Amino acid sequence: MERCREVKLRLGLKKLQFKVAEVQFHGHILSSAGLKPDPEKQASLNAPKRLQSMLMTLQSYDLRVIYKPGPEMFISDTLSRATAGCAGRGTVYQRHAICSLQQEQEDVQHVNQADYLNVSSQRLEQIRRHTDRDECLQALKNTVLVGWPDVKEEAPLIAREYWPFRDEISVQNGILFRGQKTEIKDFVSTCSTCNVYAHNQQKETMLSHDLPTRPWQILSMDMFTHRQKDYLLIVDHYSDFWEIELLPDMSAETVIKRCKAQFARHGQPERVITDNGPQFTSQFTRFASEWEFEHVTSSPRHPKANGKAESAVKIAKNLLRKAAHDGDDPWKAILHWRNTPTENMGSSPAQRLMSRRLKTSIPATNKLLEPVVVVGVTEKLRHRKQLAKSFYDRSARDLPELEVGETVRMKPLPGDNTGRWRVGTCLRRVAPRSYLVDVDGSLYRRNRVDLRVAEPTARATHKTDGPEAAHAPEATSAPETAVEAPQL
Repeated sequence: MERCREVKLRLGLKKLQFKVAEVQFHGHILSSAGLKPDPEKQASLNAPKRLQSMLMTLQSYDLRVIYKPGPEMFISDTLSRATAGCAGRGTVYQRHAICSLQQEQEDVQHVNQADYLNVSSQRLEQIRRHTDRDECLQALKNTVLVGWPDVKEEAPLIAREYWPFRDEISVQNGILFRGQKTEIKDFVSTCSTCNVYAHNQQKETMLSHDLPTRPWQILSMDMFTHRQKDYLLIVDHYSDFWEIELLPDMSAETVIKRCKAQFARHGQPERVITDNGPQFTSQFTRFASEWEFEHVTSSPRHPKANGKAESAVKIAKNLLRKAAHDGDDPWKAILHWRNTPTENMGSSPAQRLMSRRLKTSIPATNKLLEPVVVVGVTEKLRHRKQLAKSFYDRSARDLPELEVGETVRMKPLPGDNTGRWRVGTCLRRVAPRSYLVDVDGSLYRRNRVDLRVAEPTARATHKTDGPEAAHAPEATSAPETAVEAPQL
């Protein structure tokens, strides 16, 4: 303020306000919600052409329009309304004013949008010819030139679909102008070739598993191979503690035997989540019924649905790889990992599962090895999942659900070098974000991100875009028994 006084600078009252919710600046309004146009400045853009010149001239002034009822509007006296006679000067002044006003109106009205388009004259002529041949565009063009009626029902039937944005359409040199983003998007969405060779769909928001309230309540399983040896991994959702079993073969009987050994050690779980591997089919379903736990399977070709097991497999492979590189015992590496506190949890997987620290080669007092129940685990798990979901959902959006009988396109199978999305029919919804589809006579269970709503031409013809598909391993003969695991 002192510097302003020294240079004799006067500040407006609006410039001296503090802690205001909004600030007007060069035709925009700045607020905590972001940047938006100033409604007062928008008036010049939405006003009739006959008022645009006046509004543009008045932009440099800060005017307030106040409505007053008729009784409060006083009529000026007669002498003030009677101008002095000055024929010669008045005639020259009037001619100058009229010419100036006409020039301003021409500057406002005569804006050729074609001059601002990066398009050749040949392309403009081609657009003009196609516009003249199109019946719908001709009706729209005549409606724009004559003027839109006051009600939608009075507009030509063929031009009514343009009613919501009628004020944005103009005709110049026989060409209709309007933003083309919507038209291009609609054209691509209905293009058969574009849909056959489409990219992967947008990822959906995270759908987490239920939170466990005690150890060994919810488990995830997965199979993996390391150095030509097959392993079974079982991970607990509550403690992140995982068990690893070396398998002599990949049969369902061997997997069930290893599961029984782990369940006899830690107890029966309430829910087991697996993929749709051949080891987790009918025999494993009978095993789940005998041992009284719920068996949940994820969509084929969608490993994110069994993300807990996938993450544990990554850790196990890394430990085995490091131990083999250093020539150490891999079980010691696993022991130390189980005894290491988890970030932001304040306890190790062994403490959360067994309520005690495991004795290792690292010296520790007897007090530290005594059993202590870890409390607050569920709340910390909930906070960790909410934080992960908030970051993951920033670039994700949910896809609309599919209807039974709807024509869809399925993502290409692994090994399909053509890259074609094949046409099929949605038979039913198996579980959240999981559907059973019929493609070329074969049944496939797929996640929603692997299914795309077919374009109108595909829905009308329902023809196959490529050779008939053979029955893939994931095509199930009894899909009604499958249940989807939520995405993790």
